[in-house]
Amino acid sequence: MITDPLARARELLSKPVTRFDHATPGTKVVGLVVELATGEGNFGEYPIVSLDDGERIVTIACHRSVLRREIMGRDIRLGDALGVEYTGEQHTRGGQPYFGYRVVHVPADPADELPPRIPGADELDGIDEFSDEPF
Repeated sequence: MITDPLARARELLSKPVTRFDHATPGTKVVGLVVELATGEGNFGEYPIVSLDDGERIVTIACHRSVLRREIMGRDIRLGDALGVEYTGEQHTRGGQPYFGYRVVHVPADPADELPPRIPGADELDGIDEFSDEPF
């Protein structure tokens, strides 16, 4: 990995950028976190995570409730390894449908004691298990 910040920025800018495919079950990406941001949608603010998978930058808009909770419930920071897989439509025991995701997070420095970097991660309490987002 390039340690010079300017050289790293040039390297990241030279890579193509794609959006994570939330439509095809089995879609997955694994990479290093290179950017953390937030977006605003019909159901409030949500995290946006950009990963460098070695060949491209994949931007993941975490607007779906299950993925949003998975991401916001972790202390994700720049440089961490992150894997996200869309598992498709799932159902609760009661039969309610939702969009399923599997998330794997490996901190770059597990001993780091800084507060969470994703805005709102400390406000996770009070979020309903499932939002009213259209299916």
